[in-house]
Amino acid sequence: MKEAPTITLILFGVSGDLSKRKIIPSLIHLYEKNLLPIQFRILGVTRQDISIDDVFKSLENDFTIEVLNGFKKLCEIFKIDVENISDFKMLQRKLAEIDKNNGERIFYLSVPPETLPLLIRSIGTTQSNDVARKLIFEKPFGTNYDSARELIKETRKYFTDEEVYH
Repeated sequence: MKEAPTITLILFGVSGDLSKRKIIPSLIHLYEKNLLPIQFRILGVTRQDISIDDVFKSLENDFTIEVLNGFKKLCEIFKIDVENISDFKMLQRKLAEIDKNNGERIFYLSVPPETLPLLIRSIGTTQSNDVARKLIFEKPFGTNYDSARELIKETRKYFTDEEVYH
């Protein structure tokens, strides 16, 4: 019997307010109800020197210790310098280690709009096309109509419309 592919959520901005208040708690609720895929991993990407425990500290009153500890086992932190392309190549190697190039990678960009062009380009040029992948943009998507159009144009250089969610 073939092993289920690994689904990896690569959460850029894991240490940000939106991740801590909304995204991670939502994922923990899904975990608590056994609604996450069997082979599910989260790779939290940040520019800061933080640990898993730092990310989950604010959630200790919202979930039982058993649930938090179980969920933490699905998670890792990956520090990155968004301006260093070699860090994105190391990210590619880390993802290949996690999913053995047999999975689906969901890049969730929960970052300020001014960071998006660089992330799109760096992810697009370093991440394998051989693995199923999705790109999710958290709003705001650009700062105005023209910047949103430019982001769409940049995104289409590396991802198909079917791979992108706004």
